This record gives sequence, structure tokens and C-alpha cells, in this order.
Amino acid sequence: MTRCKWVDLPISLFEWQCLALLDDEGKEEDDILVFFPRKVPARPAPEEPRSIEKSLTYITDDQIRGLAEAFLKEVDSWKDQRITKTPISWGISLKTAGKVFAYLTPMRKSFAVSYYNEAGAWTDYKVTSAESLEEAKKLAKQSYDSKVKP
Repeated sequence: MTRCKWVDLPISLFEWQCLALLDDEGKEEDDILVFFPRKVPARPAPEEPRSIEKSLTYITDDQIRGLAEAFLKEVDSWKDQRITKTPISWGISLKTAGKVFAYLTPMRKSFAVSYYNEAGAWTDYKVTSAESLEEAKKLAKQSYDSKVKP
């Protein structure tokens, strides 16, 4: 039933029930099939493609959104053509040569930069001001350097 919504052909669906008719003595006399039409469920609306801009618009504070854009520009300035910024369902993935070195996670009044710390564990750093942005840049750069230089 749920697969019918993906087929682009005119389909008629029916559900049926079998009624057994009994005679006066209780013996089965005849069977009658009763058909009920069923509607094909509607196809879900396609998801909008993800984009970096859409991820950044989740941040409602204009000053913090500017800091997130400054962070991404800083990453671009690291002069590595292998750095890619990919929008994902909950943020932006930052990769170099196919290896993730950081995530930017937008929040309403801040954003977080997730990175690999010295122990090799993912750590989140919340950015709420220009001062915390500088620390986030430093931490992301360290994570980047650990991925580039084994």
C-alpha cells in the first residue's frame, strides 16, 4: 500500500471481505466477496536541498550569524583547496581531503564548533561572542592541522 504512492501509474486499490451465506440449516450456501475502494496515499513533499545559507539563517541573532560567517571565511583563508564545506541536516561539515575536522552547529542565539581535541575525542565549543570566536578558530585550526599532518 505505501509503495503505491511512488508508482506513476493509475492504480485502483481495493480491500475485500468474504461473506459466507448460510441456509436455514446453518450450512454454507454461498460466498459473496465485498470490495471496498482504498485511496493511494499521497506522496510526501520533497525535501528542500540543504545549503550553508539556510543553515546560517537558523541563527536568529544577526551579530552571532556574522560571527559564524566570519568563522567560515577564516576556514576558507587557510589556503587549502581540499577543504570542503558541506551542509548536513543539523549544521555544516568541514572536511579536508575527505576527513572531517570540524562541524559548525547553528543554534538560535549562538553556534557551536565541534572539533577533535588533542586526545582525539570530539569536543564542542560554544561561540557567543567575538572573543569566543577567536578561541573557536584556534581550536578548529588545531583539529585541521592534526588531520593534514599525521
